[in-house]
Amino acid sequence: MKNQYAVLIGMGADLPVTIDDALGLQKVLVDPLRCGFPPANVTTLTGSQAYRSAILDALDQLVRSVDAESTVVIFFSGHGLTMHGPDNARSTYLIPFGFDEHDPVATAISDAEFARSLKQLRSKKVLVLLDCCHARGIAADAVKAPGATPPSATLVSVALPQAIKQIATADAPDGGGRVVISGSMASEFSLTGQPYSLFTRAIIGALCGEQYKDKEPDSEYVTTSDIAGYAREKVPLWS
Repeated sequence: MKNQYAVLIGMGADLPVTIDDALGLQKVLVDPLRCGFPPANVTTLTGSQAYRSAILDALDQLVRSVDAESTVVIFFSGHGLTMHGPDNARSTYLIPFGFDEHDPVATAISDAEFARSLKQLRSKKVLVLLDCCHARGIAADAVKAPGATPPSATLVSVALPQAIKQIATADAPDGGGRVVISGSMASEFSLTGQPYSLFTRAIIGALCGEQYKDKEPDSEYVTTSDIAGYAREKVPLWS
């Protein structure tokens, strides 16, 4: 069996398109003519399956399953939130299904928690894709935050500072083959769309080679630079 694993999360709730995001990426990852991940190695949690505990359990199972040579993809599509925690420190959170705004610490996943799971991965090849914004609230229409306006800046950036810090300290000082690409910076918003959220649409497009539609491919493989570059080019055009 191929040594490829993925955990894909679409929070659902008031953002039903995030379920399509996770299922759309799953379809490309397991396609034998695309990424060729073994279906048994791809865990997809959407909607009511994507509770905080289920996500953390899936990440724990991923830690137990992979080895140093595994290729790992972790994807989250949903809300992002920045807020002050119990120690009054400002933290970034991923918002799972079942989030309770009256008890956010117990029902969300902090960047520190997420980072701990990433640090435990033995794999030297990890790609983390985050289609979320770091804005308060869980009501959304055109964007993944209430009352938001589309960003004008470049949309591809590194997010979740604790996660980046932990990745960079694992195995190699520079993080080696571990990459995080997100759909927004701390002050920006991640946009929904049809049939997918815009950043996810770019991820799927890049994995299908759309960046080479009008030119000769540089390689038979899609790289993380391909994904980031295609998203950087296309998402502002689509927004």
